[in-house]
Amino acid sequence: MKNNKYSLLLVVGFFFSTAISCDTRQFSDERTVSLETTLRRFYIIQRIDPFVHLMAKIKPKFWSFPAPLFNYDKVHYDGVLFCNEHILTLIDTIKKEQSINPILHMWAELKRYKYLHDSEMVKEFTQLVFIVTRYSLKHQFPTSFEDNTSVKNIYILDAIESLSLDQILDILDVLVEDLPVFIDKYELDSTMTWKEWINKYWLVAPAAFGALLFKMYSDYNDLQVAQQNKQ
Repeated sequence: MKNNKYSLLLVVGFFFSTAISCDTRQFSDERTVSLETTLRRFYIIQRIDPFVHLMAKIKPKFWSFPAPLFNYDKVHYDGVLFCNEHILTLIDTIKKEQSINPILHMWAELKRYKYLHDSEMVKEFTQLVFIVTRYSLKHQFPTSFEDNTSVKNIYILDAIESLSLDQILDILDVLVEDLPVFIDKYELDSTMTWKEWINKYWLVAPAAFGALLFKMYSDYNDLQVAQQNKQ
């Protein structure tokens, strides 16, 4: 299914590639924008955009952010090393604003095919999106992680640095599939204040999230097994 999806995206992207290539020459450091590079960005946009859209729906007060540890031209962020200069600037801005708005702003730039040749930046951006989500979930629902030994050691906690970009995209696919039901049921996208939300759901939401976390882990494992069987 994933291969068919990839092929369809490439076909659709082909019809846009010429116009996109013309628009992105200003961002390419005077290098030629190849069709392959343009289509790869198109494919990545289609994979990441639903998750960033989901992030934007959730209450601003839900989001929490790790304290970055800067060391010259790199930074450790929730235990993961980042080196790309644009991502370091993004992390510094997030630290100052304590908001996901800088993430949404950079994503808008990536969707305009900016930084087209910087594949490492795209991977680090995807890692960052996952880390902020992971950290916020751990911060809001700590008992869901602390009380379940099997959950403590699964991919959602420790494996991000060792994963390829496509594997991280698979995780985001699972989150996009599973999180919306939780968000809707527990009104994480409602107009009530964060204090009102906590008063209403502090008893039931952690247990429900624990079950959701385990479902996401199972769904991710099933996806990886299915992909291995196709190879």
